[in-house]
Amino acid sequence: MKALDGLTGLRFLAAFYVFVFHIHLRLPLSFLPAPAETIVSMGALGVNIFFVLSGFILTYAHLKDFPASELPTATYYKSFMLKRMARIYPAYLVGLVLCLAVSIGLNHYPAPFPLVVALDLTMIQSYFPSLAMLWYGGGAWSVSTEFFFYLLFPFLLPLLLKVSGTNLRYILVAVVVASSLPGLYYALHEHTVRFQTTYAFPPSRLPEFIAGVILGLLVLRHNFRVSERVTLGLIIFAALYLAKFGARAPGYTVHNFVALPAIMALICVLAQEDKSLLFRWVGSKPMQYLGRISFSFYIMQLPILVLLEGLMLSKFVVASDLYLAIPILAINLVLAAVLYEGVEKRAHKFLSSRIAKLYNIKALQPVKNLV
Repeated sequence: MKALDGLTGLRFLAAFYVFVFHIHLRLPLSFLPAPAETIVSMGALGVNIFFVLSGFILTYAHLKDFPASELPTATYYKSFMLKRMARIYPAYLVGLVLCLAVSIGLNHYPAPFPLVVALDLTMIQSYFPSLAMLWYGGGAWSVSTEFFFYLLFPFLLPLLLKVSGTNLRYILVAVVVASSLPGLYYALHEHTVRFQTTYAFPPSRLPEFIAGVILGLLVLRHNFRVSERVTLGLIIFAALYLAKFGARAPGYTVHNFVALPAIMALICVLAQEDKSLLFRWVGSKPMQYLGRISFSFYIMQLPILVLLEGLMLSKFVVASDLYLAIPILAINLVLAAVLYEGVEKRAHKFLSSRIAKLYNIKALQPVKNLV
């Protein structure tokens, strides 16, 4: 397994966990044993993997850009943000257009629909908690929040580069604890605090991204390693914890103090160049391809879910139609491959070359399509 192959596969596992969670919200998987159903109901934590992994991979890809730990120039910042847009926006826009087509076809629009569309189109929905998770934003809020991280990354990385390895470890512990606080606050005040404020609002999720950046620096600059045995233990402990206590505290991110160490340990193991024994399958060729289409997989489930919700409102589909989960997964996979091959990959290559010419830099070489 080459370096980062496993992280490519991990992206799909995270997207699949979120997919199962979204299906469970609409077609409850009540046939599962209670502990397994509880873990599925915690599938929103799959987004945590995206956020931590994003910080790690961006650090891997751009560490060489800050040899002197200096803040970015205006030119670098513009090119960085344009590259980010080239990476995510074409597929994101296709997903939004498909959601719009579905809503028009069903004649069903969430109010205030023009404002919701405008916020989603500009990827700023997560800044408005009351509207953040409506319609396309039900899943696309995470892209909006991720883009907030992109805005900060070129300033965050050089600042953290000035910190010693020992202090980075202390900061990482503090950041993991801080990542649980918004969820804890919601769990204690769920009747008076809007859920989206502590879950989708970008600053409330920033600690998860920072954790990924720090982990990247520890692994790449300070030779930080976690054994597979410890990683497996943390994953099993997190699964047992969520199965037992996951449903007892609302807010999902309240469980970050357990979930994030397991996520970070897994990322650390998968990022190591030496072959993994326990997790080698995550970096297999099929998983690599699924990882490459994972963003399109995440995006394509959103219009599918809008369609499913519309059919459920019209009673054409009912919550007990669990058999639909398998064909929905198959359709999602096919559409994700089509979107990736036909739009995401081609648009990224084309736009990246134009940006390179505009700023007289080398064309963007994506790291396993993770950045």
